[in-house]
Amino acid sequence: MKEVFVCEKPSVARDLAKTLSGGYKEIGGHYQGNDGRIYVSAFGHLVTCVKPEEMNSNWGWKGDISHLPFFIKDIPRKVIDDTGIKKQYKIIVDQMKQADVIVIATDAGREGEHIFRNIYKLAGINKPLKRLWVQDSTDSGILKAYENMKDGQDYEA
Repeated sequence: MKEVFVCEKPSVARDLAKTLSGGYKEIGGHYQGNDGRIYVSAFGHLVTCVKPEEMNSNWGWKGDISHLPFFIKDIPRKVIDDTGIKKQYKIIVDQMKQADVIVIATDAGREGEHIFRNIYKLAGINKPLKRLWVQDSTDSGILKAYENMKDGQDYEA
């Protein structure tokens, strides 16, 4: 079973790989653990919402006010327009597509969860998710968090 860990920062990906996989090697923008697990990192926000004026020219600052208010149930997302960010997004998505299980290993909090969910949703991937909730970044804390991973669906709201 191929596990792919999606982290918020490269340093966290390295720490997890060291502890959970007994070491790693860096390969093309991600880390491969000695046991075959894959660790990728987002280095922060890679995805943003599409601006209203990009969806409809009348919804922006220079639009026709008679078209307001507007309501969108599911605001479209896009990768931030930056070469490095687009490259890292592609690396993460390519690895998630090859995974049997994707482990949400972003920081324990709303922002980390938001970073992952935006990437996952934009990528259109539908794979089993697990949530690694690390509160203690020592080796024993990481191992304990791994043993106590929860189903990713528990965090969807």
